[in-house]
Amino acid sequence: MISWKVEPSDFRRRRSVVGETRSWAEAASRSISAPPPTAIRLRIRSDRLLIATISLFVAGIGIMNIMLVTVTERTREIGVRKTVGARRGDIFVQFLTEAVVLSLLGGLIGIGISWIICAAIARYSVLTPQINVSIVAMALAVCSCVGIIFGVTPAVRASRLDPIEALRHE
Repeated sequence: MISWKVEPSDFRRRRSVVGETRSWAEAASRSISAPPPTAIRLRIRSDRLLIATISLFVAGIGIMNIMLVTVTERTREIGVRKTVGARRGDIFVQFLTEAVVLSLLGGLIGIGISWIICAAIARYSVLTPQINVSIVAMALAVCSCVGIIFGVTPAVRASRLDPIEALRHE
């Protein structure tokens, strides 16, 4: 999780709508038509959850499509492995492991980009972003779960291939 440390001196004085000089905090506290802060926080939290869910779903579909293409391209290899004696479970585990590794690699790239952005924000603004290690671990766990969930279909398809038909495939 990224948290921000902002000092009270960071708030500049601004002119309000009526022309008086006051801080943003004073203007926000005197607003009559604003909803309560808890309602705003709940709305922001639910919007972030919706965006995260959609992002994970799209990433999972992408992983599944990549793995389905991999199964199609490696049909002959699967046929050779089955002919040599590989069982359905062996092939299933191989392709499921590939899907998890693919999703974890994407998660690590995302964490790296986040770290670079946080470093840039800390250098060029008054904000001090902090990266929490437990949230990073949770993000990697979610990445592996996405890989498992969306990697099952290609792994099952690969494990169910007939060895004779797979060897005939070009």
